[in-house]
Amino acid sequence: MSGSATPFELPTPSPLLLSTPLINFERPLKCPRVTSFTSHQADDSQSPARRIWNPLLQQEFGEDFCKLLISTRSSWNTTHNPQMQLFVEKWIPGAIIPDRCTLSGPILDREAGRVEDKLKLKFKGRKATFQTDGWKNKARQAIIATMVSIDFEVSPINTILLVLTIKLHV
Repeated sequence: MSGSATPFELPTPSPLLLSTPLINFERPLKCPRVTSFTSHQADDSQSPARRIWNPLLQQEFGEDFCKLLISTRSSWNTTHNPQMQLFVEKWIPGAIIPDRCTLSGPILDREAGRVEDKLKLKFKGRKATFQTDGWKNKARQAIIATMVSIDFEVSPINTILLVLTIKLHV
């Protein structure tokens, strides 16, 4: 250790760091979000409290809520949680949370269809390798998963839970 340095002395930053701005204010930080709800007015007449929940906006809310539950690995039963209901009533007045059957049914089916359509467009005309694997869960039910690999990029396609019913004829 040199004689002039003290244990509490911090190193000085490089002059290159001090000469360039850390944030580029000329470019927006995020891209604007595209929704069916847009407002070009400066006032807050379109705030969530005054928002009119037409069927198109309610459908978009349900789809986004479905994506939120999937990305956070939350249960479909979260929609029936009293605390969730209170939160939505307070912060998103007028919005109706879809029930778990609607989320896991038609809304999820539409989202899965959109993902499948994107994959079909992305992989159109390219050579692919398909892979299938099967196993049993703790309840000893058969599960089959399929995926596709194109140019070293893997995408899951489907997971099927096979529930077999055996009828005995006596």
